[in-house]
Amino acid sequence: MPINGYFDTLFAASGDKNTVPDGTQPSGTVSYQQGFPVLYSTPVSSGGYNVPRTAFNQVFYDITAAIQNWQQNTIAPFITTTMNGGTPYSYPQYALVTYGGVAYQSLVNSNTDTPPSSKWIVFNANTIGKISSTQTVTGTSHTFVAADNMLMTLRSNSGTLMTDTLPGTSPGVMALGWQEEIVNNDASALYFLSTGSGANLNGSSTGSIVLGPGQRAIVFSDGSNYWAQELPSRVRLGANTSFYVATTGSDSNNGLASGTPWATLQHAANYIQQNVDLGGFTATINVANGTYSSGVTFTGPFTGAGTVALLGNTGSPSSCIISTSAADCIKGSNSADLVVGGFKLSAASSGNGLFATSSAQVSVTGAMEYGSVSSSNSQIVAQSGGVISITASYTISGGGEFHWQGLYQGQVILSPSLTITLTGTPAFTDFAATNNLGLIIAASLTFSGSATGPRYNAANNGVINTQGGGSTYLPGNSAGATSSGGQYI
Repeated sequence: MPINGYFDTLFAASGDKNTVPDGTQPSGTVSYQQGFPVLYSTPVSSGGYNVPRTAFNQVFYDITAAIQNWQQNTIAPFITTTMNGGTPYSYPQYALVTYGGVAYQSLVNSNTDTPPSSKWIVFNANTIGKISSTQTVTGTSHTFVAADNMLMTLRSNSGTLMTDTLPGTSPGVMALGWQEEIVNNDASALYFLSTGSGANLNGSSTGSIVLGPGQRAIVFSDGSNYWAQELPSRVRLGANTSFYVATTGSDSNNGLASGTPWATLQHAANYIQQNVDLGGFTATINVANGTYSSGVTFTGPFTGAGTVALLGNTGSPSSCIISTSAADCIKGSNSADLVVGGFKLSAASSGNGLFATSSAQVSVTGAMEYGSVSSSNSQIVAQSGGVISITASYTISGGGEFHWQGLYQGQVILSPSLTITLTGTPAFTDFAATNNLGLIIAASLTFSGSATGPRYNAANNGVINTQGGGSTYLPGNSAGATSSGGQYI
């Protein structure tokens, strides 16, 4: 019999046993799902079954074996998908399991991951969650070592990016159960953590962690790789912060320094849109000189009251070129708020140069150059409540359908006293065009050079306001026109 409830001997350990199936049996025989069906209470002479001794032995053996396993191992084995009839078992937060000889604790509710994963932490009853002491580490970089186990590491570097490493296979991944709480204790700088060669972080060889000032994470080892938990949902900025893009870069880089730039503008935009809380500060995407064949679209407002700036070479915009085919060069949509400067924009086949739509706000604060776009597209276009505000002088070196276009309540607004330089006599269907309540405000500008084509076309209640600039004020070699309530003022 069990000793004080402990099943030291399993029922029928050496007895005859017959496997009991899980599912209901069409023949009406015993199963775990149905137990002993009604035929076992029916006389055999009437087609019933005798109660099988071997099946009883098996059932009680299974029950006592499961209880003994739990009693001996304390923590129950992980329930695999196969064990659960093909459906991943959903563990609650704090559940304990063993898998592959390692004990794990669930960090979240509805946990269907198979350990190890970022939803499980290696469980050690003696040390788990018990940070023994705190250490302060300063400087640009730090490689964690075994002696850091169970420490809270406060990292700072006088406002400069910190780049730390978890060791890979050489000199060796930290031992099973190694755990570290990392806190970005710098007032303004970002913190970046990645693994050495041969080790994964959260299941990826390129896995990494970025923490803003005051943010923290817990990292632990399963003996072969690393897992992180309690990560912030977004990287919160603590100061104006730069990110970097270059033609020599890679989108698998961290983009946090000029030496580790991303390769594409869109990756930079997506990262900030999806992962960064501006926290009232400015995130500047610094774009190195070169030619970028893919444009960039910023969709939706950013998280945290702040500004996102896309900055090329404002001293020489022609050195930083966005040249697309069948795509817009720079686009803001769905209430995105963006600052731009320092690019030459051109678009072959189709696509606009600078485009604001669906209530996006694009402020051009640095010098630009507008190259050729197709004969059916615009160099600068605002529509559907989008607004483009230009406060810096710029150059036009190519033509297109329109240089400025405002439609469907879109607005293009230029600050007075800017100089717009035209080179090579670019051709336009109309230099400026509005329709459907679109608005262009272009007063007290200086134009250097000339263009061909009509100077303007205001239609369908669109307005072009030059504040009395006159019919020949805008570039072109033929008269402008108004129609259907359009106004040229």
